[in-house]
Amino acid sequence: MRFFHPITKTTAVCCVLPVIMFCTSLTAAVWGLLAGLLGLVFTRGGKTAAKAAGFTLGAAAVTALTNPLFSHRGATVLLFVNGRAYTLEAMIYGGFLAISASAAICLIMTLTAGSGREELTSLLARVFPKAAMAVSLSLGAVPVIIRKTASVKSSREMAGVPVGESFMERVRSQVESFMTAASWAAESAAGCSQSMNARGYGRAAPSHTMRPMKLRDKLVTITYVLLLAAAVTAYSKGGSQWFYPRIMWGELPWSAVFAAVFALMSAGVPLMYGYAKRIHRGKKSTRGAYLTSEKL
Repeated sequence: MRFFHPITKTTAVCCVLPVIMFCTSLTAAVWGLLAGLLGLVFTRGGKTAAKAAGFTLGAAAVTALTNPLFSHRGATVLLFVNGRAYTLEAMIYGGFLAISASAAICLIMTLTAGSGREELTSLLARVFPKAAMAVSLSLGAVPVIIRKTASVKSSREMAGVPVGESFMERVRSQVESFMTAASWAAESAAGCSQSMNARGYGRAAPSHTMRPMKLRDKLVTITYVLLLAAAVTAYSKGGSQWFYPRIMWGELPWSAVFAAVFALMSAGVPLMYGYAKRIHRGKKSTRGAYLTSEKL
């Protein structure tokens, strides 16, 4: 996963996300979702991608069915619910919202899994070093607090502390376990801050080393910036898709240009992680063959 530079991987995802979230195009949302699911296959495995796909389908179905109950705009009336129009445009717009949000989540999950916490915080540390340290400590503290809460809960159960049968009693027991873990975390944080001050952390700006960008990283980064500019230009010239008051596609040439440019942009993200994974596996197999030959 470390084949491409962190700046290149972050730039690729950050160029795709604005088009998905801010351009009203069902084509862009679908392409972004496919890219995010393929990226999850390469970084987190097929099970995670299947769960994400199932969640997306469920969320799209729910929002497509419920959005016309609150938004009654649209020219294609399917039926009337309590005297209000239930339109096809509102259904498609509700599904579009769920698909675009799921695509953004899948792409962010791909970025975090393929880059790692250290690479992302090192990028932030170049501009905001103190904020990067706070983010790094926070990201490391969250799983510790979750494990501590589970440990406190199991200890209470083993000690015979009654949990209760009603919903409010169970909530109260969970809150008490969390408050115990939070107080432990606060005491640990105080001791950690004293230790960091004693060792000199915070007195000088921390330095983060990062490998230099190679020629391929610079070319891919520049290409994504140019593709983003081309996609925004095609969208502003008439490549958008509108759902209200009726389903309307933009002008055909610009719509085709926008779809082609964004398809190239979104396809590059999973290909980037897939190629890096293939290179990583090739290095592992070559190393294993070398070790086997050495033993023989």
